[in-house]
Amino acid sequence: MDDVGSEEWIERLRARAAVLTVDAEARLRIEQNIDGDAAWHVTIADGAVEVGGGPDPDADVSLSLEAATAADLAAGRRSAQRAFLDGDLRIGGDIAALLAHRDVLVVVADLLRAM
Repeated sequence: MDDVGSEEWIERLRARAAVLTVDAEARLRIEQNIDGDAAWHVTIADGAVEVGGGPDPDADVSLSLEAATAADLAAGRRSAQRAFLDGDLRIGGDIAALLAHRDVLVVVADLLRAM
């Protein structure tokens, strides 16, 4: 999982996300920042999950973490909840939107763990 956030990793994530279907009413944009750089973003809308590289200026929520934490999350060695509670995952933006879409986020989290 050392390649988390690399262009190749984002392409693999994009391909896996393309086959997912989620609640058609869900609308959420999440930006993931690793080591201070916008690594990728996820857009949930119209029943689909799309992944893009780089920043998303319209993101509802921003997640920030170090590369080692990102690798642990992606490998399933650690949960996002544990990383947050330990202070290793910082969340910015519309936290209420994040909580309102937790069912959809479970699907996205499963996608990331499967990488």
